[in-house]
Amino acid sequence: MLSQTDDPVSILEEIGQKIDNLDNPRQQSNIAASTAILAGLLLEEEVIQTILRSEIMRESVIYQRIESEGIRKGKAEGKQEEGVSLILRQLKRRFSTIPAEIEDKINKLSIEKIEDLGEALLDFQSEQDLINWFEN
Repeated sequence: MLSQTDDPVSILEEIGQKIDNLDNPRQQSNIAASTAILAGLLLEEEVIQTILRSEIMRESVIYQRIESEGIRKGKAEGKQEEGVSLILRQLKRRFSTIPAEIEDKINKLSIEKIEDLGEALLDFQSEQDLINWFEN
């Protein structure tokens, strides 16, 4: 319905009113969250949140799962970025420079591999040790 109209905001407002009239709070929150997800394909987040009450959506198990996965993903990405930053600083301090291709490889490492490299670099005596680490 939203994608088949020239005025998706009006349609979303109508849907929002129907959701508000539902008696079952669990059903109300799940439908609101599902509608918000689909509306996100066409409308800006601010418009959706204005029309569909976000406090209702927060009660939805769907919304809670998406939110918790997003938080976990954000934390993992932050941890990976911090790890890369630390490793690069340590390597640059030890070897002055790092070849660009090695720096690119470091930027693409998983958190687990960053931790492995962090331990391994304590034993590196030369830049060649770093290059060998990536080859193994």
